[in-house]
Amino acid sequence: MAQERKPQYWGALLWAGFIFATSSGVVTIRQLSGAVAKVSGPVSVSQAGFESVWKSVWWIFVKGWHATEFALLAWLLYKVLSTKPKGLQWAAGVAAGYALFDELHQVYVAGRGGRMSDVLIDWIGIGIYVAFFHTSWTKPRKILALVGAMIVIFLLSIFPTPTFPLPWAPESHRFNP
Repeated sequence: MAQERKPQYWGALLWAGFIFATSSGVVTIRQLSGAVAKVSGPVSVSQAGFESVWKSVWWIFVKGWHATEFALLAWLLYKVLSTKPKGLQWAAGVAAGYALFDELHQVYVAGRGGRMSDVLIDWIGIGIYVAFFHTSWTKPRKILALVGAMIVIFLLSIFPTPTFPLPWAPESHRFNP
């Protein structure tokens, strides 16, 4: 008798933990540019030079990472739930719920703030995963969906929603843009 394959929850749990850990702190532009300047080696990137470039392209990396990390979470959850009825819907739904939880969690992190625009960007990442790997769309349609998603992410980055107004959050932890 063939042994039934057991779902591997560890990947999804570890990734969710990684998301939680990375959203539990703040990296300022000064810290990031200082680190880049230190490790740039023979290229010799100045802190001021990095900061001026970063101000133009930050959203690609920061908001693109939001979408990517939740696309990966949806994939890892799907690996666990793929044998269940509606496994893809459950994986996407759990990942979407975790995106909301993660932003609410950031309300309690000093220097951070939870934004609905970030939740929407996370959900776009989940949608991209589903569209690319679980639809019969043609390649041009998938590319068009990706370009459209990047435009929406860009717009959500330059016109972010306000932080979640949670009056019970400690005053010292409220995000002040």
